[in-house]
Amino acid sequence: MHTFLKVAASIGGAAVVSFLGYAAYIYGSYSRIEDNVSIFPKNRGLHELPAGVSVRFATFNIGYGAYSSDYSFFMDGGKESVARSSEAVRANILGVAELLDKEGVDIAMLQEVDRRGRRSRDVDEWAWFESRWGDRDALFMPNYHSSFLFWPPLDPIGSAESGIAIFSRYRMDVSVRRQLPISTKPNKILDLDRGYSVTPMPVDNGRTLYLYHLHLTAYGGGPDISAAQIGMLMSDMAEKIALGHYVLCAGDFNHDLPGDSVKRLNADARMFGWCRPFPGERLPKGMRYVKPENPQVGTSRLLDAPYMPGKSFTATIDGFLASDNIRILRVRHIDAGFEYSDHNPVILDVRFD
Repeated sequence: MHTFLKVAASIGGAAVVSFLGYAAYIYGSYSRIEDNVSIFPKNRGLHELPAGVSVRFATFNIGYGAYSSDYSFFMDGGKESVARSSEAVRANILGVAELLDKEGVDIAMLQEVDRRGRRSRDVDEWAWFESRWGDRDALFMPNYHSSFLFWPPLDPIGSAESGIAIFSRYRMDVSVRRQLPISTKPNKILDLDRGYSVTPMPVDNGRTLYLYHLHLTAYGGGPDISAAQIGMLMSDMAEKIALGHYVLCAGDFNHDLPGDSVKRLNADARMFGWCRPFPGERLPKGMRYVKPENPQVGTSRLLDAPYMPGKSFTATIDGFLASDNIRILRVRHIDAGFEYSDHNPVILDVRFD
C-alpha cells in the first residue's frame, strides 16, 4: 500500500507540474494583433469597379476545409476535433472554389481560411486559393492565431493561424485591419483575436466602395464583447456613409442576422449564446440588412451531428449590410447542403449608380 501511495503521489505531482507548465505556456505565448495594420493586396493591375453594371459578391465561411456535411464538431456536442485528412481539406476547398466559379462570382469574401493549423492538417488554404484564382486581386487579413490547444486530449485541436480573404476581379487598394474589442479577463485565452478589414475599391464614376469584411466572435467574450464589437463597426461605417461613399459589409456575423431565423428554421427553437438576434436598430442611418429572396435556406448549421435536412439546427448568420446608395439587384442563400462547410454561401448582385 505504501508503494502504491508513493506511485500515486508521483503521478499526481507530475500531472500538476504538467498542468502548471501548460498554463504557463498558454499565458506566456498570449499576444494580440495590433490595430490599424495596413494590408497590401496582391494587385494584378485590374480595372476599377464599373458603374451602372451588375457586380456579383459572395460571402462564404469555408470552415477551414474540415466541415463536410457528415462531420460533427466536439465544441458543438459532436465527436470530431480536426479535419479527417489533408486530402479531405483539399477536396472541401476545391468544392468551395468550384461552387463560386459556377455562380460567376466577381468578388469572393471567405472566412476561416487557414494558413497553418493542426485542425486543417497544415494545408495552406490561402496559398491554394491564391494559386487557383491567380488572375484576381487577392487580400489576406490575419484574424487570429492561437497557441497549441491541448483539447480534446486524445485528438487536440492544436494551434492555428487563420484569417479572412478576398479574391476580386476588380482592383483593391491598400486595406486596413481594425482590431475588434476582445476579452481582457482571465478567460481571455478562449476569446480569439477578431478584426475586420476595410478595403477601398475605386469605382469608375470617381467614387469609392469601402468593403468591410468580418468574422465576429462566436464562443468567447460574452454579450458585452459582442456589443462592443458591433458598436465599433457601426461607428466606423457611419463615418464612411456620412462622406457619401458606397459601403458594403459582409461576412460571418455570428448573430441571427434577420433576427427571426432561429425560430423560423427550427421546430425546436433552441437559443444559443452565440446566435443572439443581430441588433438591427444599431445600424447607422443610410444602411440596411440586405434580405435574401429565399430566407427559408439557412446559412449555418450546428455541428452536433452530421447534417440532416429538415432536422439539423440551422440559422442565418451570414450575409450583407449595404448603404442605401448601392442598388440591390438580387441576393440569394445558396443551398449547397453544407457539403463543403458548415456554412452555405450568400450571393449578392449589386449596381453602383
